[in-house]
Amino acid sequence: MTSRHSSFSDATKPTTPAVSEASEPSVLASDKAAAPSSPRDLNRSFHLVELNDLDRRAMQTQHEAERYELVLRHNQETARLTAEHERATAALRSQVASLTKQLRIQEVRLQNMPGSDQTQTGDLEAQVDALEEELTALRQTLESERIGYAQRITEERGSADRALNHARREYRDELGKHVHSHRKTLASFRADLDAELAKDRARHAAALEEQHVGYENQLVADRVRAEAKLVAANERHALEAAADRHANQQHHDRQAIQHKATIKELRNTSESSNAQRRELEKANQLMQIEIATLQKQALQNETEHASTARRTAQELALVQAELDGERERNTTLQADVLRRSAEAHQAIDQAVEERTAQLAELEASVARQRQYADSRVREVSAAAEEQARESASREASLTAAISRLKRELEEAKRQS
Repeated sequence: MTSRHSSFSDATKPTTPAVSEASEPSVLASDKAAAPSSPRDLNRSFHLVELNDLDRRAMQTQHEAERYELVLRHNQETARLTAEHERATAALRSQVASLTKQLRIQEVRLQNMPGSDQTQTGDLEAQVDALEEELTALRQTLESERIGYAQRITEERGSADRALNHARREYRDELGKHVHSHRKTLASFRADLDAELAKDRARHAAALEEQHVGYENQLVADRVRAEAKLVAANERHALEAAADRHANQQHHDRQAIQHKATIKELRNTSESSNAQRRELEKANQLMQIEIATLQKQALQNETEHASTARRTAQELALVQAELDGERERNTTLQADVLRRSAEAHQAIDQAVEERTAQLAELEASVARQRQYADSRVREVSAAAEEQARESASREASLTAAISRLKRELEEAKRQS
């Protein structure tokens, strides 16, 4: 800068008016050539910020869509398996009810058989044993289906968790790749901006140097011509030379003022380019801060989704445990009903054997005992049916609670 200032101070020496008129268009042309570089750089930086924003939003939308699809498939499969299990349980219950009904029909038929001996039971024990074997087989089938259903639920939950972890890993890998590519793009844009700025500075310096050389050449040529004219016409044009000298002095003063204004404009242009470079550096720093903030926000969102999934899994496990406990209580109640009915039948058989020896004397008491046994069996059957209805209502309430929890989970996922 000092050499350029010294050259411009040398250029303020006396010369002809043609020098200033030729130098002003070149200065304006150099200013016009160096000015339009900064708006293009700002537009590039703005477009880069918009592209980064769009890529980040696209990645977040893709990750959320994949996660929602996995959760939806898992919920649909769970609902299907639950419905199948409920249908199988209802079928087994209907089979047990039909077998119990057949047992009662056989018992009534045997009691109402015509003949002299009303106490003859025929092959009732064998039928009862066969029915008990069928009930045992049905219970074993129900237990094996329950175990298989629990295993399928566990396997599907594990596969869903693995798929979710795989999707998270893929999302993290893609996010790292995009961040790396964006950083490379930023570095390339920054290098391009630096290169263009260096080229603009070099062109500006070359233009100034060319103008300085032109000014010096023109000054030397004008000085030689003026000295030759002054030496040849010194005697004849002394007064004209004095007048011309005075006019030239005024013109050179004006030219010096113009050169000072040009130097001031060049300094302002250089300062504006430096200010634009500082603004670009500040914009790059703000972009880096925004990228770090977005990464932190993505990690926080992932942590919140993981905690929501864990809470939902815990609630589902609690509801599943309550459902298993209710099923165990139902099984215990059914076993208790069967035991009581077997005890009642044993009591009836013992009473019949004891009253066989005293049939003539105790016919009335035998009838009363039969009526008592029938009423007892009806009471036990009614109690068993009541308990079965209560267990069915409990299972329905638990199923409604499970569906409600699933709806709340889906609403929470939609809100998140």
